[in-house]
Amino acid sequence: MISRTFLGITQMEFPLADEPVQGSWRITVSKDKDSQSTTFDVKEYKLPKFEVKINFPPFVLRNADTVPVSVCAQ
Repeated sequence: MISRTFLGITQMEFPLADEPVQGSWRITVSKDKDSQSTTFDVKEYKLPKFEVKINFPPFVLRNADTVPVSVCAQ
């Protein structure tokens, strides 16, 4: 996807493969005699680990309208 701001700045997105080659990469843009380069890293993304605890009473009455429950995520 390519978009351009009102100031003429171009923003581009490039989707990676499902299993891209990891490492440091350089991209160079050239126009006429001018060129600009930048580097970026492709790394494995790991979802953050978290724990969810749900606390509820040991029993619930059949006629109870509500049940007190607490949920905590860390």
